[in-house]
Amino acid sequence: MKRKLYELASAKINLTLKIKGRRDDGFHKVSSLVAFTEVGDVVCGSCAKDMSLDITGPFAPHVSSGTNLVVRAAQTFFQEMSLQPCTQFMLEKNLPVASGIGGGSADAAATLRLLARLHRENIKSEEDIEPERLQRLACVLGADVPVCLGGQPAMVSGIGEQVEPLESFPTVSVVLINLGVGVSTAKVFRAFAEKAVVSDTSACNLPVFRDAYDIADWCRDQGNDLTVAACGIAPEIADVLYRLENIPLCLLARMSGSGDTCFALFAEHEEAQSAAQRTKNETGWWVCASRLRGV
Repeated sequence: MKRKLYELASAKINLTLKIKGRRDDGFHKVSSLVAFTEVGDVVCGSCAKDMSLDITGPFAPHVSSGTNLVVRAAQTFFQEMSLQPCTQFMLEKNLPVASGIGGGSADAAATLRLLARLHRENIKSEEDIEPERLQRLACVLGADVPVCLGGQPAMVSGIGEQVEPLESFPTVSVVLINLGVGVSTAKVFRAFAEKAVVSDTSACNLPVFRDAYDIADWCRDQGNDLTVAACGIAPEIADVLYRLENIPLCLLARMSGSGDTCFALFAEHEEAQSAAQRTKNETGWWVCASRLRGV
């Protein structure tokens, strides 16, 4: 019987996103507080003679197996370890695509974690793969993959490769809303660049959070520098933010990353569940109540 392993590819939420400038190679430097939900895609893997990928789940029709980040992550891993591609993958695609919550990046990170576990006996070492080695592979795969590899609340800087895990972050309830318009990250950054507005470039100390109110207060002062640009491309995002901000007991409403997913923070999970159910009943949007995992 084939040995199957599973990894959760949690949704990545950019609670804040500040643009700190642009490098000579065109990549933007950022500062972002990132946290991860209890919901996400699921990557399953088992040893096989060849490599393959089957995609299931509600958003499977929107992704391709040929160009999927699961495949790219696996190819990168096998090349690094000098192994033949020999894993059968199944991706359960539960998260909307091009939505600013790191779905593809989380899938890639989950694939690296899964392969490190599944093929440990084939790497000619009695030790686990060094975290630094996996982190290096994550950087090759994309700016969001390094923080997704750890899957823990963190401050992210540089172009995404600098990840500083937080020592204090409570579990907090969240409502996610996605419109399904698929905002392009490249288009949003181009629209932002046209305005040429750059945040304060001074370093940001790692915050210490005691409860959901602390998180909301700190994030309220930081914001998301890409919101205006994204709303210019997809004005519906502003409508979602307005709706979330006016939900009773909502502590904070923001857009995540550069995509069309917005979130609202709540002190109590029952409040988040109630808000999500009410919004889902009244709209045709993708709505999900979850928790941001603490440390």
